[in-house]
Amino acid sequence: EGTTADALDTLDRASRKLHLAELDASGAQKARTNAMAREKRLQSALDNVTHELVGAQETLVTLQEVSSSKDNTVAITNVETELTAEISVLEKAVEKARTRLHTARYRSWRAKNAAKSLESSVKEARDSVDAAQGELHAIRVKIAPKQRSLNKERTSVTALANKLSKEQLLALNRSLDAVLASGLKI
Repeated sequence: EGTTADALDTLDRASRKLHLAELDASGAQKARTNAMAREKRLQSALDNVTHELVGAQETLVTLQEVSSSKDNTVAITNVETELTAEISVLEKAVEKARTRLHTARYRSWRAKNAAKSLESSVKEARDSVDAAQGELHAIRVKIAPKQRSLNKERTSVTALANKLSKEQLLALNRSLDAVLASGLKI
């Protein structure tokens, strides 16, 4: 009975460990999914800002190639100044987006590795549960014949006791009480 209780306790601990490992793995997988989604959003933002930057640079080059007459020189200078400022802002935005993307990729990589590690923990916990269940099954297999034998003996003793008269039962009980009072274990 103690061996069975130990095996049940081991199984219970292994099951709890498995449950916690599955929860951790689920959280890591969710973090990985979130990190990958953020990486995708940041890549899209970087692509958009880069596209705007290229467009502004192309417009600036086009303006610089236009022949400058007295009428449009002031307008071209004003547009060039605005485009140069816009290009500067866009270059900073591109750099900032690249930094964020780099950070997001690093977090995705970390989340992926954490998920892999936790998947390994889940596998180990499942193996522990399987081993504990196997141990419990082996104990129950060993106990089953003894339990059947004990049940058979109880049935046999009960059948014999049912054949005794009232006086015989009282005498048997007094004898058993005397044995117990003497400290002898039955």
